[in-house]
Amino acid sequence: CLFFLADGDLDFELLYPGWSGLAIITPIIYGLGINIFMLLFMRGFLHIRTVYPRLSRLTGAWIWLLIGEAGLIAYAYGFSSQVSLRVVVYVIGAICVLGSWTIQLWGIILRIRDRYKPAYLYGLALLCVFITVVIYVSHSFALVSLSIPSWLYVPIGFSAEVFILTIALMYSFNFYKTRHQELTLHLAHQQLDFSVQMWQVQEAER
Repeated sequence: CLFFLADGDLDFELLYPGWSGLAIITPIIYGLGINIFMLLFMRGFLHIRTVYPRLSRLTGAWIWLLIGEAGLIAYAYGFSSQVSLRVVVYVIGAICVLGSWTIQLWGIILRIRDRYKPAYLYGLALLCVFITVVIYVSHSFALVSLSIPSWLYVPIGFSAEVFILTIALMYSFNFYKTRHQELTLHLAHQQLDFSVQMWQVQEAER
């Protein structure tokens, strides 16, 4: 929501009217925030921490890199007027965003290779966001001209992502609920078999 407000230059009017200069950097910082939360969601939803600990550590390190980049952007555009510094910060930001997308894509590929079904839904949700981001960037750099304003198609793309992720979460919940029931039943059978074996041993001793 903050990104949508900043994209329409409404955030400084509604949230911090005395700091109109923040309108330059807030869309970028909110965009980095979106990447941070997407990495956190990917690591939790796909269970990267337990299945692929190295990728999980890389994800954590990249999240801190994105946070550091947000601080650099605030310094370069809020407290410094050096063009060279802003260019360096811009390049680092582009690398950070591309890296976060690469990590998410790699996590999806690994989990699809493991035949983890929720990864397919997560990949579809990420595809919606990717298409939206490509259209948004192309429109921002005047590479394409669209009759639809950005404040309309960007929410549509993210709404599609939220809808698909909601289905994915429901599927994941039902999957683990069924898995838990199967494990509970299996444990009960094991306990019953063990009790029968103990009874047979006691009868044999008698």
